[in-house]
Amino acid sequence: MKGCLSLLVALLVLVALAAGGYYLYNRMSGGAGGGPPTVTLENQTQYGLTVTMRNGTKLEHFVIAPGKSEKRTMEAGTWSVEGSIADANTTSFSGSWALEAGQNYNGGFRRSGEGGSEQLLLVRAVPAHP
Repeated sequence: MKGCLSLLVALLVLVALAAGGYYLYNRMSGGAGGGPPTVTLENQTQYGLTVTMRNGTKLEHFVIAPGKSEKRTMEAGTWSVEGSIADANTTSFSGSWALEAGQNYNGGFRRSGEGGSEQLLLVRAVPAHP
């Protein structure tokens, strides 16, 4: 009887350890609100796109070919964003994004003519749902 009780306690300890490990794995891999946010930027122009993101002393610099995208793991927080393309007739984009832990963000950039001039616009910058 003592042997069965010891075996049962050992099994319960193993189950608790496995559950704790699974919880930590989900937190580190971005599941259930944990983990760092990711940002995917898409260049919807026919020119090379450069995007610079700053958060205090942290700097992320994207250089994306026409029609391509790039995904990066970022740190949560508020980032200033500046985007430009290699076209002198297109004004640049600037803004601020708040990135939250465990979220995946998608942002697409394209050109849009307003009043005879071109502007670089952010098509979308929203959390992506898995």
